[in-house]
Amino acid sequence: MQVLIVEDNDTVALGLSRALTVLDRSISVHAAADLKSARALLESDQHIDVALVDLGLPDARGIEAPTELRAIRDDLVIVVITGNTSSETALRLIRLGIQDYIVK
Repeated sequence: MQVLIVEDNDTVALGLSRALTVLDRSISVHAAADLKSARALLESDQHIDVALVDLGLPDARGIEAPTELRAIRDDLVIVVITGNTSSETALRLIRLGIQDYIVK
């Protein structure tokens, strides 16, 4: 399984990466610190299965990042990871087809 972590906080991204690879050594983790890099990875030849996406990126705010990633790959499993606890935002994301919403 290939996982893309879209997170601009290096500490959070590293923690997620370590947790995933400890959970299962067959998981391959890719990282992007902004939406532009995440887009480039998804548009490349890599077969990313899951994207863990923060809602507060340097070049994207709110639901912009998961919405754009969904437009690139409609079969991509997207899990939002955020400090935003808004139930309105969570509902909007679920309506967009986001699989889960995890509060940091």
